[in-house]
Amino acid sequence: DYVARGPRLDTVHDLAAHTLIGMAPPFDNGPEAQWLARHGVTRYGVRCNTISLALAVAASGAGIAVLPHNLAATEPRLRRVVRDARFQARDIWLVAHREVRNRAPIRATLAFLVDDFRRNAAMFAGDA
Repeated sequence: DYVARGPRLDTVHDLAAHTLIGMAPPFDNGPEAQWLARHGVTRYGVRCNTISLALAVAASGAGIAVLPHNLAATEPRLRRVVRDARFQARDIWLVAHREVRNRAPIRATLAFLVDDFRRNAAMFAGDA
């Protein structure tokens, strides 16, 4: 709803005229914020301390947020507005305490997660 009633949004530079939803400190200097700043976006209408909150605020129609594709794709009220934006990949670490890492339930959980990340790699990359 926000995009339909907001200012023109034809190019990435038009983002500066929009209400942006960003992260609050200490999460406010990530690659996404740096990318927005390079494109003239330095003001935020809303700052959130979790990605899930930023997603909920954007879905409510309060503005535009840079969100992980795999999360944004789960919310039907959102639509992608800057298709060519690409950000540095981030590592995902799966860890287990050495005392339990060889237990069958832990191994099964880790194997499931690795398989799920591989199966859904395109979605995590924003290609799906």
